[in-house]
Amino acid sequence: MGRQINFYFDEKDEQEFLKLHQLNDIVFLKFRNMKSPQYEEIQLGSPVHVSDSDSQTYMCFRHDLNNIEYQDYDDGKLFYIKGVTSPVIEFSRSRYRQNLNLLGSGRLWYEHKYWAKDEDGNDVLLEKSKELEKLYNSLARWIRKHCTRLDNGNYIAPHAMELYKNGAEISP
Repeated sequence: MGRQINFYFDEKDEQEFLKLHQLNDIVFLKFRNMKSPQYEEIQLGSPVHVSDSDSQTYMCFRHDLNNIEYQDYDDGKLFYIKGVTSPVIEFSRSRYRQNLNLLGSGRLWYEHKYWAKDEDGNDVLLEKSKELEKLYNSLARWIRKHCTRLDNGNYIAPHAMELYKNGAEISP
């Protein structure tokens, strides 16, 4: 039931995209490999490298931080944010691998409805907030407006398009 949009950004394109949210009280959260079930804010804005732990992050309104849900793995040694049930939008960052001349795709993903159990054990369909849906829609609209749609269905931003036109390969 989720929605997603895939894109190719270089660092300049990402900076343009991130300017959109500076005044919206949005925080970026680490997605996984946390040592405790508490959110970890990260700062975006630096170049993305393949080994970066923040290449996949979640976006969240500051006032929703207390509603984040976590899942443990490795017997409770590490945790990750449950994106399906938490009030978040996944922001997987696009990256350019200069040594390979390869643009890796990024993605916005938003689960707007999910199934849960009520207090009687019945399955109920829950919806996330309209505020979060509005944020996702504005982010996706920005991508559709400022980027070109490629034959593979992904969108490519202007600076990434220059790399592509100059021979950079794109990955799915």
